[in-house]
Order: sequence, then structure tokens, then C-alpha cells
Amino acid sequence: MITPTPTPDRRRRRSHDPSTALYYQLDACRRSAGLDALLLSDRDGLCIAAAGDGESCDEFAARISIMHPGRHRFEGELWTDVDRWDVHVCRFELDGFEMSLCAVGGLADDRASQVDRSLRGVARILAA
Repeated sequence: MITPTPTPDRRRRRSHDPSTALYYQLDACRRSAGLDALLLSDRDGLCIAAAGDGESCDEFAARISIMHPGRHRFEGELWTDVDRWDVHVCRFELDGFEMSLCAVGGLADDRASQVDRSLRGVARILAA
């Protein structure tokens, strides 16, 4: 009988608390790509979880909720009162709730890949 080889678990930090687990997930993706921030928000612009400057993430969440309504994914610029940020946003639905995952800063390819990577982790954490 052949025994399947277990897939290695790359997570270094774990938590049974969903809020902490979401932070760990977002922060790992943010750090690996050198992003300024990675955040999860609801459709109304409330920041659910974030890795990066908390005050900035709250503002990013509010602003991306009104950017490009109806688009599932978009890449562009987000302007605040003091700065301009490159972003990659993915809107998705989980259990009937519309959410957005937004990568801020870094390189375009890194933003896109880390949003995809983080999306899998966020879905796993929220499904638990």
C-alpha cells in the first residue's frame, strides 16, 4: 500500500483566533513581497483585517469600496490627501458576503501574486 506524502505546511505562526490568523496570513504575504500593506475589507469599506499601517489601511478600505464598482479585479492608483499608492484589488464573495482584498505598494506582479496567495489563505481561515 502506498502512503501519500503529506504536503509540508509552510505556516510559521498559527492561531485559532480568526482575527489573529488573518493578520498572520496577510502579514506573511505582505512581507514576502515587500508590500506596504495588504488588507481585507467588506463592501461598505470597513477594514476587517490588515497588515501594514492601521490608520492607512482603514483609509484604503474606505476608498477601495467606491473604486470601480462592479469590477471583480482592478489595478490602479489610490490617492489620499498626502500620497499616491499603487494597488491591486480583488473583490470576491464568501458565504454571501462581498469582500475585497487589496495589496498596496511594491511591484505590480508581486501585488497580483500576493493577492492570489492571500485569497486562498483568507478563504481557508474564514471557512474554519
